[in-house]
Amino acid sequence: MPNGIDPAVLLSDNPAFVVGSPGGAGLRCQLGRADPCCGFDREVAILAEPVNVDASGCATPIGAASMDLRAGIDCGYLYYAEGGLADASRSPGLAALDAGLDGRALDALTTRWLTERGQDNHTGQQLPNLSELEWEPGLPLTWESVFKILREDNFHGPRGCYAAFDMYFIDPDHDKPEVILHFGEGPHGPTKEVGGVRINLETEKVKFLQISGRLPLLKYLWARYQQRYPDLSHLQARWLKMRELGPSIRGT
Repeated sequence: MPNGIDPAVLLSDNPAFVVGSPGGAGLRCQLGRADPCCGFDREVAILAEPVNVDASGCATPIGAASMDLRAGIDCGYLYYAEGGLADASRSPGLAALDAGLDGRALDALTTRWLTERGQDNHTGQQLPNLSELEWEPGLPLTWESVFKILREDNFHGPRGCYAAFDMYFIDPDHDKPEVILHFGEGPHGPTKEVGGVRINLETEKVKFLQISGRLPLLKYLWARYQQRYPDLSHLQARWLKMRELGPSIRGT
């Protein structure tokens, strides 16, 4: 599934799909509702049956027990219903499912989660009172300080959960199309910085804004981000909107 799991399938009345490369091991998955959610965590249930995927993409069960999984739509990683992380490195099928849960798939799962609970989706709506937003010239602003978000972008790493925030410059003379991805330890407002990645959205060249001793972790998280977002079109669209709103935020 090089392009992730089809979002249309995840939003359908029969959200069943197969992950895995032709000629290899995979999983036949059935999406379900997971209740209750605990604290900040929003999750969906996935019943995953191990299969072999033939060259034509057809799946044949191998007789192994199905796995009762949960996918965290804000943390973006897999764990077992009875507890414990579902380590993608231990199974080709889990690795395929992990890779298939890209940004588009997680957006679809979040939309489904909200719909099942009768909750409104206000994604992308401009937050009120932008003129009162704390901003200083020369400093970037996070997307979520200006617009409502559908879900958080968190990633599993060697010490647990790491959050990512995309930040933009709105100064009138800073019109280079670029974004800074800031990574920190912990979800829901990380308390310890990992560093940042400054991305030129035209050339897609990057510069690592490292903190001493944390470059390997920063590169790992950047690789995870690239897996979740094979292209950067969502960041390009956000950059344009932030530039359009710049005068309103600056009061000019």
